Amino acid sequence: MDELPKEHIAPKEALDAIAQGAILIDVRTQKEFDEGHLLGAKLMPHDMIAEKLKSLSEYKTKKIILYCKSGGRSQFATEILRAAGFKDSWNAGGYKELVTFTDSKNIISEYFSGND
Repeated sequence: MDELPKEHIAPKEALDAIAQGAILIDVRTQKEFDEGHLLGAKLMPHDMIAEKLKSLSEYKTKKIILYCKSGGRSQFATEILRAAGFKDSWNAGGYKELVTFTDSKNIISEYFSGND
């Protein structure tokens, strides 16, 4: 079994962090975001992360949770943030994975907006 990257956070831990006020960033496209996203997520496509570092500076000491469709783009964005000093940045993987986790645990869908 492949080991998860050290920047990966499990769905339960990610949702717990979100409930405790973590900053939530969706790194997918505007179209994907509009089709459904975690409530409270800030849209910041992965290819814009490096350009938006200054706008994120107020969150440098806060926990940041990132997600995308499958985990690849959020891993890329997490690595950029960590390299820029955002040491408490975490890749939560894919949106569907988070939706599936909540469904399997009968968690109220208050975390989600749009289609899942």
